[in-house]
Amino acid sequence: MDLEEVWRIREEEIYPKLFGVTGKGIYTLSQALFAERFKQTDVDPRWLFLGIFEFAPTGSRPFRIYATSGRSNPWEAVFDGTEADGPSGSGTEFLLAASSPGEWAIVTLLSLLAFDLLPDAGRYPGKAALNSGDRIPLRASINGNDDCCIRNLIVTHADDLWPGFILPSGRREKLSSASNFQHILQTL
Repeated sequence: MDLEEVWRIREEEIYPKLFGVTGKGIYTLSQALFAERFKQTDVDPRWLFLGIFEFAPTGSRPFRIYATSGRSNPWEAVFDGTEADGPSGSGTEFLLAASSPGEWAIVTLLSLLAFDLLPDAGRYPGKAALNSGDRIPLRASINGNDDCCIRNLIVTHADDLWPGFILPSGRREKLSSASNFQHILQTL
């Protein structure tokens, strides 16, 4: 089993079972996002393969799911045929639930994903990767509209909404949701 197979299992088997059919494919991180938003011009080229999938509402779920893909990639793993015991990669992927589609959701989650990668790479000394309970100030409304009141996100564990999953390379320990309470997101 190699990295490509682990990646395929997450994106082609696990995510469709958890969230349904994807939309237009993956929206990947870009060099421009790191440079413009975070003033980081030297990025790990592997980061540019990580991204966001959009999942339409289903009969049992009336809202869209935006899910990161790649944070749980086992980049440094050695595949020796034995089953991994610890987390796969960082052990985290992020979700954002929204009742209406929009580029704002993709841009917000891409920014959150990029922001989470930087402390692990030592770009913000003394800062840790995102954790449950962290509040992320957006410095503007989430969707760019002046009448929108959502200007912060809170990282929470999504255990009540979706179970964790296991990859051959290890556990994905938590599906973390970037949330500002679902009833507020449903007003967008």
